[in-house]
Amino acid sequence: MARARATARRSPGTVAFMTAGLGRYAAAAQCMVALEKPAGTCVEWFSGGVNVANNRNVVAAHFAGDWLCMIDDDQVFAPDLLHRLLRHLDDNRVDIVVPLILRRNPPYTPCLLVSAPPKGTDTRVVELQTPKPVRYFLRQMNLVRQRGLQAVEAAGSGIVLIRRRVFERVPPPWFERRSDLGDDFHFCLKARAVECGVFCDVGTTAGHVTPMAVWPTRHANGRWGRSFSYLHLGQLGIVTWFVERDSKPKKTTTRR
Repeated sequence: MARARATARRSPGTVAFMTAGLGRYAAAAQCMVALEKPAGTCVEWFSGGVNVANNRNVVAAHFAGDWLCMIDDDQVFAPDLLHRLLRHLDDNRVDIVVPLILRRNPPYTPCLLVSAPPKGTDTRVVELQTPKPVRYFLRQMNLVRQRGLQAVEAAGSGIVLIRRRVFERVPPPWFERRSDLGDDFHFCLKARAVECGVFCDVGTTAGHVTPMAVWPTRHANGRWGRSFSYLHLGQLGIVTWFVERDSKPKKTTTRR
């Protein structure tokens, strides 16, 4: 009851379910239907092309309210996800907040980048013109014992809650892919350059749906087995790669 009263007082915003027009995952759409939303929330089912960055820019240019929550069609989540993210807007440091989401392909690391030592072995150097040159030293976040709200440099936007003031401070186009940096990471770094806070609530999680194919496979010894490949819809079509070649059960011996 207390949560209902608190969320009813929040300023309205928009929840946009983002799909590339392929109808990929019904489970994600079912989660969206069951999502609990504060009174006055505008809900948009956006269907665009395979240019994800362009889809995000279109929605960001016309959304209603003081915040925008974008949810991709390959995410599954609990009904209270939005309430859990919205509570962080009571903290004025928080401009962008995401739940904890793992990459959907091996090695399943968090979709989060944090600061790194300039000469670290796993450090990535990213330079932006925003409008003055900014250099970031980044690494992949490794989950150890993190709890609660964690400040990060950049986060994936499978599910992301963004205040309107971020779009007012960062000039368009907000989402654009640069080299090997995804449009969502790039957007977060541009937001950080204008002193917007990016956070991950590691206590709130979402599932990243993984399309996987099972293949009948003949091995070198002539026996049949199975192998698995993960599928990814890229700009030029479906890309597939194997992650496991042999799945013949191994015999185990029991000592008596």
